[in-house]
Amino acid sequence: MKTLGIIGGGQLGRMLALSAIPLGVRCRFLVPKDDAALLDFGARYSQLDVAEINDFTHGLDAATTEIETIDPRIFTQVMQHAALWPTPAALDLKRDRRREREHLTALGLPQPKWSQAGIHADLPAACAQVGFPCRVKAASGGYDGRGQWKVNSAADIAAIPAEAAPYTVEAEIDFRGEFSLVAVRGADGDIRFWTPSLNVHRDGILVRTEPDVNGTVSRDEVAEGERCLRTLMQSLDYRGVLAVEFFRTGAGILINEFAPRVHNSGHWTIEGAVTSQFENHVRAVLGLPLGSTALRAPVITWNVLGFWPDRQALLAMDGLAVHDYGKAERAGRKIGHVTLTNPDAAAIASLESLLG
Repeated sequence: MKTLGIIGGGQLGRMLALSAIPLGVRCRFLVPKDDAALLDFGARYSQLDVAEINDFTHGLDAATTEIETIDPRIFTQVMQHAALWPTPAALDLKRDRRREREHLTALGLPQPKWSQAGIHADLPAACAQVGFPCRVKAASGGYDGRGQWKVNSAADIAAIPAEAAPYTVEAEIDFRGEFSLVAVRGADGDIRFWTPSLNVHRDGILVRTEPDVNGTVSRDEVAEGERCLRTLMQSLDYRGVLAVEFFRTGAGILINEFAPRVHNSGHWTIEGAVTSQFENHVRAVLGLPLGSTALRAPVITWNVLGFWPDRQALLAMDGLAVHDYGKAERAGRKIGHVTLTNPDAAAIASLESLLG
């Protein structure tokens, strides 16, 4: 039996562990010990204690992470005892949007026009370089739409907090749709893609995603997206799941951002694909053969934000899978997701009414 170490303790770590159990893989977690999403699982060790990190790594076959914003010194210590996938080089790019954009630029991959500003006083010049309207983003720490500001003119810059520096400044994109590609790269370099995900965001938060069963994303767009992922994975000697979010524009696709881990837009793969993103990530980092990424059934996934609706009504719906992350309810917080298999218009309307 293999043992996988997971750094981080949110819902992604929880779902990785759930997918590992049927493979006969034990999981061990490096997290604050009271992490709510993992209260039902095995051994947990504190990120803050050097001795416990050593205990965490003892006997691991490999380690992975469900979050990038970990002190890189922890990754260094873990790697003294176990292979870590993805590598710190890949994770490092996501701790600073400037490094992410610079890496994509060096690879020649399509992305919005962008610039950077080290301090607030640099923003007027950086915005003018990109052009208005543009979007200013904190280089680190932002997620789910947090830490970013739309700038329609120079007058809007004053409202951006100086303490959020440094920043990236990115052109505001007039796009006709968003999609993401989720792929996995195995130990032997084999790369497999799931069906593209069509995403709907509200206030920067993903609220709904589904596999593109009707070919909304063109073959040329998919081919270009897959080229981007292959190039990115190869540049980072990548192993595991990687997701890239794209804007669809009249001039082609543009990379919004990438995630070096399992991703919210791939949650539908649990019910909708032969092998989920979570299981294939476990397989990849442990050097096991990858499973099929073929679509098993049409599905739609909704995030549950803030508060659970009537659970009795949810559980009474045919074809609905409920995933509770074990988190306390709080406005705007992702506390779970639900996935509807073989959805029809009536079921979709009923579910969206419940979710609000």
